[in-house]
Amino acid sequence: MKILGILAATALVASPALASHTISNVAKSGQRILVTDMFWSGSDCAGADMTYQLVSPPSNGTVTQRKAREALNSAKLNISPPARCEGRVIPISYVSYQSKKGYKGTDSFTVRWTSVNGEVRERTYTVTVD
Repeated sequence: MKILGILAATALVASPALASHTISNVAKSGQRILVTDMFWSGSDCAGADMTYQLVSPPSNGTVTQRKAREALNSAKLNISPPARCEGRVIPISYVSYQSKKGYKGTDSFTVRWTSVNGEVRERTYTVTVD
């Protein structure tokens, strides 16, 4: 079976209001997939750390987060057109999902990021495991 992952990169830049939406992914049972990457870049392109909260965990798997400081690469993060801060080193948060071995079906979880400026983004991820 082929693993299909849909990456969603979101810049936390605009509103302090809670923005929420759902993103879908497909994965093979027991295999870890990258489901999203999140970054925040201010008008100065300096970037800022974010806090990460697993609001609603998956029922049939685990979610892990990995933080990194790396050059913003629009092609790698599937951003079009290229991000305004292309090539600048900023904090990026990667979130992965792995189902329980042998599980097949649909699983979902919700993650909330808050920037140092208080801007909040909440995302619900639905993963179809086959």
